[in-house]
Amino acid sequence: MLKADDYINQVDKAIDKDVLARLVQFFDASEMMNKQVSFLSSGELQLLMIMTCFLSNKELLLLDEPFQYLDGVQRDRLTQYLLTHLKSETTMILITHYEHDLRQWTDRKIEI
Repeated sequence: MLKADDYINQVDKAIDKDVLARLVQFFDASEMMNKQVSFLSSGELQLLMIMTCFLSNKELLLLDEPFQYLDGVQRDRLTQYLLTHLKSETTMILITHYEHDLRQWTDRKIEI
């Protein structure tokens, strides 16, 4: 059975262990990292995918419903992480169906 920390190591074999440790600490996810992926809740699985995106710097960050399934605490942590760690040269595209996310995160809005 694959644990969450094993999953992350399979996704990116060259991960910076210090970056991962800081992400786990920031999101208070140490307990989650020891769980088997098949037993993660929807919110924990969402958080695992999000943390995987943050393991390296990217020029483009495409987030499709990133707050979906997160509880209020993790939603606030993700917001804080994005506000404090997103580099100015990174373009973030946020896909959402929620008006409150649009108000908080957009300069421009495209409705399709």
